[in-house]
Amino acid sequence: MNRIIFALLISCLLLSYGCKKSNPCNNVPKPFVDLQLDLSLPSYIALATPNNWVYVYGGNRGIIVFRKSQTEFSAVDRNCTYDPEKATAIIEVENNNINAVDSVCGSKFQITDGGVTRGPASCTLIQYRTEFNANTNVLRIYN
Repeated sequence: MNRIIFALLISCLLLSYGCKKSNPCNNVPKPFVDLQLDLSLPSYIALATPNNWVYVYGGNRGIIVFRKSQTEFSAVDRNCTYDPEKATAIIEVENNNINAVDSVCGSKFQITDGGVTRGPASCTLIQYRTEFNANTNVLRIYN
């Protein structure tokens, strides 16, 4: 009797494990990021006014920093979420300054929040936290 109960228990565990759906968004590496950008430097002049962006070093394949308003910023990783292991899975901002695209797979994302606007990607870009100190004109990007 104990063997039957044990066998049923093991069977149930194996079946429940095999039925779990994997989340493809968990396949995107989430690197440690803690950057401080002095926005008074010439390399960040585009961020002096809202609705502008710059690329910065960090994250998986770089970060897109977008200024939403005088005090609000967003920062998203440039690593495409469709096939993140590919070395060419790099997001580039389009001429409209609103969307970014992976030229290899064709996925499009909003640079304001990393949301997918066109597949095949189904996962948003990795977002980093931002903290702006208007007194020092320094933007912190971190996770």
